[in-house]
Amino acid sequence: MSRGEVGMEEDEQAIDASPPDAVEKARRGRPTKLSPELGASIIAALRRGNFLETAAALAGVDAATVRRWLKRGVAEPESPFGTFATAARVALAEAEDHDLAAIGRAADTGAWQARAWRLERRFPDRWARRARYEHTGPGGGPIRHEHVGVLLTAVVEVMGRYVTDDRFDAAVAELGELMDVRAPATGDDL
Repeated sequence: MSRGEVGMEEDEQAIDASPPDAVEKARRGRPTKLSPELGASIIAALRRGNFLETAAALAGVDAATVRRWLKRGVAEPESPFGTFATAARVALAEAEDHDLAAIGRAADTGAWQARAWRLERRFPDRWARRARYEHTGPGGGPIRHEHVGVLLTAVVEVMGRYVTDDRFDAAVAELGELMDVRAPATGDDL
């Protein structure tokens, strides 16, 4: 028997010899930080409309810990975690309802923006704002890039200084053919 097995056997014997509540505590691990006061603090922040991360930070708890409590509450609805998870769901719904009521009151006082906001979010297929991107030039024509023409003229001038006349004429002719083939027809060509 190894040294580790001896230690493990002693731990099991100690647990077996303990009173039942001590055995349960030993198997449970560290006690939870979730207390009624801490839970109430998080719930109050959620009810005010805060995000879960903000509510957790205000209570001094990591957001991941609060998410674990909520997950555990779903799995154990009769436990204190279940009570906390239910209260959190209700608080989020109350915050949403409160905000929607405020938007409704603003709309009732004549603020058309509140009505537009509600329509945009409730019926986005019909009312959401859509960004408009135009990929054509004026009047639906091609996008003109005059600087490309200036650059091409400069290239031709430089080529004229370094290339023999017969090769220069052939290169300019080839460039002209390429431009005719690749350039879309526009009304300016008429």
